[in-house]
Amino acid sequence: MKNKIIALCLCLITTGLCQAQYFGSSEWASDIRDYTNMSMFIQTNTINMQQMQKAYSETDTKSQKKQTDLANVKPVLFQPTGKRLFIEMVKAKAGTSEEQKKGLQVYSQLLEVGLTQYEKIAREKKQNPANLGLAVAFFMETTYALSSGKHLEDQQILDMAAVINQSLAKNAQFQKTSNQQRQLIYEAFVGPQLVNYMLYEQAKQDKDAKTQEQMKRQGLAFYKSLMGTEFSIPQ
Repeated sequence: MKNKIIALCLCLITTGLCQAQYFGSSEWASDIRDYTNMSMFIQTNTINMQQMQKAYSETDTKSQKKQTDLANVKPVLFQPTGKRLFIEMVKAKAGTSEEQKKGLQVYSQLLEVGLTQYEKIAREKKQNPANLGLAVAFFMETTYALSSGKHLEDQQILDMAAVINQSLAKNAQFQKTSNQQRQLIYEAFVGPQLVNYMLYEQAKQDKDAKTQEQMKRQGLAFYKSLMGTEFSIPQ
């Protein structure tokens, strides 16, 4: 999965869509929280951060019982509406200046390409892209990559997705969320942070340390705005 992501970045570099960095994605976090009741999603500990950190640092994937248990976790899914709800939200915020309009258009294009490629890669890995646990695990993996320059193994991402899905399935308040809210959670977790990572990778390829550091800070700021806490790398 990680090599596919990097290939996606390199593909996007050739499209000239880099003007998306005009828009720090952390500005969308408050809108996401409002539209999806994200405060409930986070404050009720729907996602158990300690469990996710354990999934990060755990490298022993040879335990047959552990893998069997996690493989049997039923994913929490949404039914795609046929629209990109988060991208529609982005377009609705179009500014008045030509630069703002152009930047939002470019950002929307990057989000669309990123989400489409994420869904393609998920299917190639025989995973359902509408799996919310997988979307949040991917968000965590992308944040981890921005923060450390390293990647998790595919199995660690899948283990984390299973842990998140277990938490979601047990949360009564989350079960009341609408299908549209769930789809928006998926797009909001996958799209903006993937754009940050793509621009980070571009800067790395260009040997542009200043922009690389800027995209790293932007990605970590988005994480904090969305999750309400600093991202920390498990030891």
